[in-house]
Amino acid sequence: MKAVVVPAVLVLSLAVPILALGANAYTIVPAGAAGPGLYLDKVGPLLEGSESLPVVERLPRIARQPLWAVYEIGEPVTGGCKMYDQDDMLVRGSSIIVELYRLSFYRQVAYYELLYRERVRCDMPSGIYRFSVPTDGLEAAFYQIRLGLPNGTNLDPEFRIQIGDAVFTNDVPPEEGAGCGCG
Repeated sequence: MKAVVVPAVLVLSLAVPILALGANAYTIVPAGAAGPGLYLDKVGPLLEGSESLPVVERLPRIARQPLWAVYEIGEPVTGGCKMYDQDDMLVRGSSIIVELYRLSFYRQVAYYELLYRERVRCDMPSGIYRFSVPTDGLEAAFYQIRLGLPNGTNLDPEFRIQIGDAVFTNDVPPEEGAGCGCG
């Protein structure tokens, strides 16, 4: 079974099947406090796009994804999910990996710089894998939150967020060694 790729807006209300440890198939279900079907505890009214980041076909795919929320510098990005096995049993004994990437854009390429990575264990009573990504000391920019499993499997949930009063630009060459150029 392969991971199902769905547009970011559809992920709001869908569980995401994934291939995980060995042959076991797990399903990730949103459990954020912002409401049913949401991974984050806060979402903007910006899910249809951002005034600061225009939707233009020539931009990288990541730049065309909806903006989930805007956070102030110092305000943590929090959220949660639950994990179920192939028998629809809640998985409490695993962990998820939460990563924060800074995004920069140059022409039609998006560059990702990994800034934060944490292994998150399950809260046993609730069955929720609750995460909190600090934003202290970050600059105003666009970022990507990714969820994954300890075996290196990336989950489909990826969330583009804005921290601070970021302004979109795609004409500044990346600094030397600035992450991968993807697009």
